[in-house]
Order: sequence, then C-alpha cells, then structure tokens
Amino acid sequence: MTRSRIVAAPVAVLVLLALAGLGRAGPAQVSIVVTLGAGKMGSFRMTGSSTDAGRAVATRRVTRDRLVTKETLTSFRGTLVLESTQACVRATGTWKVVSGGGAYAGTRGSGTTRGRIECTRPFKPTSIAHTGALVVPPPPLATAGAYRGWTTQDEEVSFDVTSGGRSLVNVLIGAYRYECVSQSGLRTSIGSDVDRTVAGPVRIADDRTFVVEISPPAVRLVGRFASTGATGTIVVQHDFTDYQGQPAKCAGEIPWTAATPAPPPKRAQAGKYCGITPQGEGVCLDVLDGGRELRNLTVGVPIACGDVGFVIRITNEGPVALRSNLSFQTSYVQQLGDDSSGSARVFLSGTFDQNGSTTGRMTLQQPTFAFQGTRYTCRNGGAAWTAKLQS
Repeated sequence: MTRSRIVAAPVAVLVLLALAGLGRAGPAQVSIVVTLGAGKMGSFRMTGSSTDAGRAVATRRVTRDRLVTKETLTSFRGTLVLESTQACVRATGTWKVVSGGGAYAGTRGSGTTRGRIECTRPFKPTSIAHTGALVVPPPPLATAGAYRGWTTQDEEVSFDVTSGGRSLVNVLIGAYRYECVSQSGLRTSIGSDVDRTVAGPVRIADDRTFVVEISPPAVRLVGRFASTGATGTIVVQHDFTDYQGQPAKCAGEIPWTAATPAPPPKRAQAGKYCGITPQGEGVCLDVLDGGRELRNLTVGVPIACGDVGFVIRITNEGPVALRSNLSFQTSYVQQLGDDSSGSARVFLSGTFDQNGSTTGRMTLQQPTFAFQGTRYTCRNGGAAWTAKLQS
C-alpha cells in the first residue's frame, strides 16, 4: 500500500537499526524505517550500508499481558519476517528473525526493542525501534538442485548443488580415456574404466567456477556455472612409465556439459534378454527394475582341452552393477567339474543401450576340472554375444 493511502492521523514509524548489508555475511549497521497506518499495513525504506524499500505488513497477538508482533517486510530482493515480544505495560522488549526468503533466505538475527504497539484494540499507530544485528548469508552462486550431463566420450557427469548455492556434493565422474606419450614417441591410450565419486563439499568460487580434485592419477573436474547448467572439462595431467620402462607424459581434456533440472540417468530396460553366441550357444540374463543391475546370466562357453572340446555352461546369479553409461565389468572364480574341485577365473564385460539390446563377452582363464573320472587342464576359452529384450 502506498503512503498516500495510509491513514493520515498519527503515523506509525518502525525503525530497525542493525540490519546486515544485503549480500554480505556478518552484521552491519543500517536503518529501516517502516511506516504503518491503522490497518497495520504500509511501506519500509532501508538506508545505510545497504538500501532497499518495499511493502510492510504487521500482525499482533496478546497473550497474558504480553504483546507479540510479527512484521513482514517485502521487496524485490526477498522477504524478511521479524517477531518482537514485550509486556503490555513496558516500552521495551526483544526481537528475532523468524524467517526469510530470496536474498534474506537463511538470515539470522535478534536484538532489543524500544517503543510500544498498543495491546488494546483498535490498533493505534505508534513508533517502535529494534536494535541488534542480522547475519545475511551471501547470495547463491549457482541454482540449488541436481545436475546431470555427459562428456564428449558419452560418460556421465553429475552432482548436487547445496541449498545455499555455494558448494557441490555427491559428484560422479564417469570413466574417461586419455593418451600418454613416451620420450621415444610411443603413444599409449589409457582409460579409467570406472565411475569415480567425490562426496564433497566442493566450494564454488565467487566467479562461479569450481574444481573437483580426483586422484590417483592427477585428474580434475573443472567447471563453470551458467543460468541453467554448467560446462567444463575433465583435465588429466600426470607422469607415467610405459611397458618398456620409458618415462611418459599423460594429458587429456574431455569436455562435458550438465543441466538442471537434471535429465534422467541412463537406464537399461528391465526384463529378460536372450540371444546366441557366434558358436551357436544360447545366452540369457535378467535386468532388474531400475535398469542398473543384471542377474541370472547363463551362457555356453566353448573350450579346448588338448584334443577334446567342451562347452561349459556358466551361470552367474549376480548381482552385477551397471555403470552410469550402462556398461559392466567384473571377474570372479568359478568352480567347475563333476566334483567342483576344478575352477577358472571368469572375466565378464559388456554394455546395454536404452532400447532393449546388450552385447557382452565372457572369458575363462586357465580352466581345470574333472569330467567322468578324468581331469582336464584346458586352454583359455571365451564367448561373445548379442541379446535382445524378450517381449
């Protein structure tokens, strides 16, 4: 309500001293003058270390000869709600911050009150002054919430920005590939092969940039926030010794982008997948609800044991987790043979798309087993496959 519409007879002037300067942490002396009419509505103006102006609304209640007044100050910067308490027969009391929004979100403050709003009805304009201090949190540097995106190598980058908009938590960086070059000029391609996570918090700088340190090796997720997301690079730079024992330099820069609200993560379609290997052996597996875990893989793997060939049916009940890009990789020891005294090291890997298809491979390393009273030591064997979601 504008000043011209306020009741002309005695005007209420509410003076608040020591409101913190907006956008700065820590108390700073300013003055807020609130002008109220008999309808407990009016306007406020802030001067001093920070300036602001807007609408003011007051409500009150009387309980056991004590007056509790709530003042709501609203401007384009946000809303600040104060509550003062004083005895009806006294002209002093206390005040505190009840809540805040916008630039005042998270504001804390309290102090003393001088002057008195009447406990009796109707409301009569009066003057009251609050003194004390407020601590206004610094403004957010990024939109709070979940962010998700992908690198140019089709790997996920995701994180959460905390409610204050000034730090990152729950950072996930998908696998990345880069190159190492030795002094002799030999080039070696290296991949991290795993998702990496950093719990945080990671501070956002005043220029809206951030750096997430990942090790080993020396890897950094570097980024900058914009209005609807963030962009950056995964930076790799470290020394390396190649397989010939030669020193090498490793480097890579992988661009990424992320958006908020976060797009959904990649998920494989749930259900049973079945297919066939090039050797004509069947393969089946299950993807659980949620699309990030497989179980109950069965596949026939041919192996050669001297002049004798076998097809070993391998079953892995799982679970096997899918990475953020829907790939999977694991290894384990599998018991083999009639008496389970044999074994082989099993290497399992593959990937899914989001359209109901998967490819994979299983390798048996150094399989040995007993069959019908004869013990066999065999060459490594393996099987690749493609499978489809069954309707």
